[in-house]
Amino acid sequence: MGLFTFTVARSIQAALWDEEVRRDARSYWQHRRMIFTQENERIMRARRSNLLCNLVAFDPSKIAANLTITWMEPDSCDCVLTVNTAFQWLTDWNIAWLQLEMATFESFLLYNDLKGEVWEKFLRRHDIATLQWTMSGGLLGNYMSHEDKGTFLTPAVRRVVTRPAA
Repeated sequence: MGLFTFTVARSIQAALWDEEVRRDARSYWQHRRMIFTQENERIMRARRSNLLCNLVAFDPSKIAANLTITWMEPDSCDCVLTVNTAFQWLTDWNIAWLQLEMATFESFLLYNDLKGEVWEKFLRRHDIATLQWTMSGGLLGNYMSHEDKGTFLTPAVRRVVTRPAA
């Protein structure tokens, strides 16, 4: 763990980690700008963006990050998203974005649910906070209300991924 990193980690209970689940995982993260650099039956690694983007990015999905998904026998996978925060000021809203991104990944793997309504509401609130932060020179828009934290950062219910028998 470096000086300029922020890590979001999640352990997902999954009864299987077959090619179909790996394909779903790859698809989810590719839609979130990740480029996979290593894949096998036990581990998937990906990255997005670079430090140059960190200089100009206000969108948390464009900040340099590394992802590692590791299958842990017998029934779970560990997902670690390590964000390079050099040249960035992470607000509560940016952190919530990254945490919601990981919670959505879990929801997608377990229920095929991309949390569309949650993201729609979140993005409206996030955009307002980003505008406040930008227009005030970083004085406003840094913090989430307790209500917003409860709405967007509610822990996911744990279930087990299973596939019907063929």
